[in-house]
Amino acid sequence: MNNLETESQENNGFFKIIVILVIFGLLFSIYIFRKKNKGVEDEKTKVEISDQENLENSTTSIDKLMKDRAQELREKLQKELPELQKKALENPEDANLQQNLAIAQYATGDKKKAEESYKKSISLNEKNHVAHNNLGNVYRDLGKYQDAEREYLEAKKQNSKYAVAYLNLGGLYEYYLKDNQKAIDIYLEGIKENPAYFDFYNILANLYNKIGDKEKAKEYYEMSLEINNDNPAAKRGLEQLK
Repeated sequence: MNNLETESQENNGFFKIIVILVIFGLLFSIYIFRKKNKGVEDEKTKVEISDQENLENSTTSIDKLMKDRAQELREKLQKELPELQKKALENPEDANLQQNLAIAQYATGDKKKAEESYKKSISLNEKNHVAHNNLGNVYRDLGKYQDAEREYLEAKKQNSKYAVAYLNLGGLYEYYLKDNQKAIDIYLEGIKENPAYFDFYNILANLYNKIGDKEKAKEYYEMSLEINNDNPAAKRGLEQLK
């Protein structure tokens, strides 16, 4: 096999990892919102996975699946990190390589290095909405909430259909900055840009329920069911409102 074929296979393999991480991030964001609205609180605004009796068996299965999958990805990226560092160093003007390195650094726990690599990637390609969103996650985890807000806003500016940016920004307002109105505004904007994305309606309904607006909660659960009738979160939410 020649060098070009080998390099192509390596790139394809890493691209698949990136896609999995993005999908995992989206599912995890949705999962966080659902679980928090089941009464799982953490004073440090971190999500802790527990085995509470009120959680359904399916939720426990999702817990295990996500934890196992995340661990597999971390282990894989940990092994590939030295080679990624070498390639990024050899190709300092390649925005994708800098982003790939940042993804691996973040997944393996080195948030400060991930911050540096994402910033470098963005300096080479300012329109990369995924890099802006991911840098927002880094800033959020480091407690730099204003910086996180800026990056999430930039991510959705660069791609108004990118649902993950709305989820992350809404979550930042709701759970970290404790600004429910801003969270509502962002979720509504997400619905406007992604009207068929039913989880936005569930999240918004949960928030309305949390602040005591039962009528609005009922309205958005019902709207969610109109989009997707096979929607246990909305059905459960409506049942709890009775």
